[in-house]
Amino acid sequence: MFGGLSFLVDGRLAVAVGGQGGLLVQVASGDRDGLLAEPGVAPMVMGGRESRSWLHVHVDAVGTDERLRVWVDRGLATARTRA
Repeated sequence: MFGGLSFLVDGRLAVAVGGQGGLLVQVASGDRDGLLAEPGVAPMVMGGRESRSWLHVHVDAVGTDERLRVWVDRGLATARTRA
């Protein structure tokens, strides 16, 4: 769907490696605006439309194992709460 390697939990997409680099992370819509304030985080745009539940995290913002884990955990937690 995103043109890269994707990871699912319970059949729901949680995170994906972006086709252009970086990480695509599913987030709760209530968390989105606050997370956009973090360096290297932008809305995910697909087909000219901005997603309300997915963010693009630049590769530099996930440059350490610790930062990668934070973002992956966030995507996993969001996917687990979706029905």
